[in-house]
Amino acid sequence: MDDRLETDARQIGLSDTLDDEAVAYRPVSALAVVGLVLGLASLLSLVTPWLAFLPLAAVAISWAAAHQVQRDPEAQSGLGLAIAGMALSLVVLGALLVQRPVAKWLHQKSAVAVTDRFVELLAENDLVGALELTKPFPDRRPSPELAKVFYESDAAAQAQLEEFTQRAEVQRVAGGELPVRRGPFESASVSGRRVQGIQTYKVPAGAGQEPTTLQIEVERSASPARVGGVAWRVVDYRLAPPAA
Repeated sequence: MDDRLETDARQIGLSDTLDDEAVAYRPVSALAVVGLVLGLASLLSLVTPWLAFLPLAAVAISWAAAHQVQRDPEAQSGLGLAIAGMALSLVVLGALLVQRPVAKWLHQKSAVAVTDRFVELLAENDLVGALELTKPFPDRRPSPELAKVFYESDAAAQAQLEEFTQRAEVQRVAGGELPVRRGPFESASVSGRRVQGIQTYKVPAGAGQEPTTLQIEVERSASPARVGGVAWRVVDYRLAPPAA
């Protein structure tokens, strides 16, 4: 009799344990998994602009997953996954909001460095150096010395330098007082794979010449990632009446 009671008690205990395990198991929310995966994938939007929708989708799906799990926590698990996906997506969204103005500021800074250098070279009467800044970066000589040798020895290069020297804008600034930057760099415009912008300079009065304004237009290739503005080049420059 005692043995039978002990066996029954063991069976009852085993049954209770199985019931507890059945209750403890909860499937992971599929939405939470999708939200986390999209949150991880949203990191790609930092380098690929057309994927900017990913963090928004990840936030929406992760929020829906968290709401679903919280509404019936005994039916599904995955709240931690949903929160992680949402947090990661919000961080990426914040980075995207900051990235654009920072990138624009860096573009403007590097462009102005090139326009400043262009007017400095003109004022120093270094016309070879100024002409080099109008060339695409791969076509420039690696040093000022080699550039001077090239323009002295190559007939086509000599013709280019002569044409550059005869421009009214070059003659107005060359060897004179250094022009002063005036106003901010105008917002760069994007056309295809090109980024362009304009910087304005005030040219001081010279011998028998009224003060004037020099506008320098620069262009940067959108593909190469170069530091210090070396990918920018001067594509146009023109004199304009001084602003009132």
